This record gives sequence, structure tokens and C-alpha cells, in this order.
Amino acid sequence: MIFGGVPLVPLEDIDSFVRVRDVAQSQIRAAHLEAVKGLDEREDLEPRLRQILFDANETAHGPAELVDIFTHKLTMTGRAGLAGFILKGKSYPTVRPRDVSHQIYRLEKISGLRFAVLGSSGNLLDSVREQFASTCERLDVRYAFLDALDMARIFVAYDHLCPRDAKWLHGESCDCGYVPARKTPNLFQVEALKAFSESLGLHQGRVS
Repeated sequence: MIFGGVPLVPLEDIDSFVRVRDVAQSQIRAAHLEAVKGLDEREDLEPRLRQILFDANETAHGPAELVDIFTHKLTMTGRAGLAGFILKGKSYPTVRPRDVSHQIYRLEKISGLRFAVLGSSGNLLDSVREQFASTCERLDVRYAFLDALDMARIFVAYDHLCPRDAKWLHGESCDCGYVPARKTPNLFQVEALKAFSESLGLHQGRVS
């Protein structure tokens, strides 16, 4: 029996991406989709999603890797737990079983896995969807699919992608004049704030 209800979780129910609820599908244009489809799975998709999750741990890639992102910092429908992300970017315009079956199989080797996410900016064949879904249901793991539209909404919501002209935001504003209403702190800022709070807790005074 799947814990907590239906195993397939829609994007809006992934609490770690809660801000995506403020970005309607109608706000995403073709330029946003093309920007996402141009992302490399390891150099772009993985680090951007990891930053949003506030997880600085990098997954070692190679023949022995289990998933592309392995994290404990994901919550779905109010529940936290270990999560595995399988990501396919511009290198896979069409994702076929041979491209991902080995990674889906390795989900079975992760003890304590609670969530699995299959993200692809390209075309995901039905056979891949079925294999991923059936594996997760058999393992009693809640799962989600992220396509190019979903990832574009995430990146717009978390100030990686400009909602106006679909350019990547590398600073506090876009060349078009767009300025995020709420700036998302990066991992280094989060660690600095954490250190500052710990210092105050130890009554160490100012942090230089």
C-alpha cells in the first residue's frame, strides 16, 4: 500500500517547489521552453535544482551512480524523506528505455527511498513512463514527472529564468529591466546566514 495516498504526485504538491503555484502554465511561452531544452543535465539542470533544494552535496557520476540527485531535502504533500532524481536534458531530445532503464532499476537499490522524480526536457516515451511508474509503485515510493513546462515554471518561480524574455538571470535583475520581487538566496548566502545565527546563539557577538 502506498503511504499517504495516490503515488503519482503533481508538481503543485511538491512542497519543496511551493513557489511554482504562483506561476501559471499560461505564463510560460515557447522561448521559456527552448531555454530549458538547451540545458545540460549535469552542468545545468542538476545544479539549478540542487540550489533550489538548498542541497550542496554533489552526486558522484560514473558507472556506480544510483541517481543524478540523491537528497533528503525534498518534501511532498507534507512528508519529508530520501528522494532520487533522474534527469535528462539536451543530450536526450527523446528519452528511450535504453537511456534510462539502468537508472530506474537502481532505484531498487536505495534503502529508505521515499520519493523519485523523473525530469526530462525532451520527449519522454510512454514505455519509459510506464517502467518508472510501475517500479515506483512496486517499491512503495511516491513519484513525479517533470517535463520542460514544469521545469520552466520552477525556474521562473525561483528567479533563475526571466518571466518576460526567458533569459537566464545571473544577477539581481534582467537586461529587460525585470527585478524579482523576492530574491532567492543562493547556497553560500544560506550558509552565511546559518553561521551568523549559530554565532548569535553562542553569544559570540559580530561575525566579520
